[in-house]
Amino acid sequence: LKTTTLPLVDITGASDNIKCHGDNNGHIKVEGHNGTPPYSFYWNDGEVGDERSDLKPGDYWVFVEDDYGYRDTAFFTITEPDSLQAIIAHKNISCYQAKNGELHVSGKGGVPPYKFKWLDGPIAADRTALNAGLYTIEITDSNSCVVKDTVSILEPPRIILTLTPTDPSCHDLSDGKINSTIQNGFAPFTYNWIAYPANKKDSL
Repeated sequence: LKTTTLPLVDITGASDNIKCHGDNNGHIKVEGHNGTPPYSFYWNDGEVGDERSDLKPGDYWVFVEDDYGYRDTAFFTITEPDSLQAIIAHKNISCYQAKNGELHVSGKGGVPPYKFKWLDGPIAADRTALNAGLYTIEITDSNSCVVKDTVSILEPPRIILTLTPTDPSCHDLSDGKINSTIQNGFAPFTYNWIAYPANKKDSL
């Protein structure tokens, strides 16, 4: 009597992780080998078949069963990158119409390296000499995932100086005065009084 030993079935496969955070598009493809076809594939979450798509992050295992009931098992872990974020540091304009606002941007999460593009044109991460306004940055990582964020550069209002003079009470008396009121700007203020004419100082 001649006996035949059947080769044991085994399973191989490959997986694709999620490219962008939150997309739930992981993929697994498996194949049965040896044993006796046809093969059946059973997954730990109740699904069947040799290919899975639209997978969330997590652990997956599958066993293959051949026509004689022999089995083999494979394990896979589907991962996703951290959420892609724009980290923005900004410097507001110091004085009215100074045009010295600044923006400095870095990427976080996703899959580096990052590409930076401002929606008003420039492609650098850092910007200087900016006017007041809204600026939107678009960051793209190496998986082509994209995040956008907007920041506002503020400008202080124009300083308004109001002078209220009081004349001297009598001729040749130096009891005149000028009261000043300042609106806007940032205290403390420095005053530089210039008498008229310029080469003559008046003690008031």
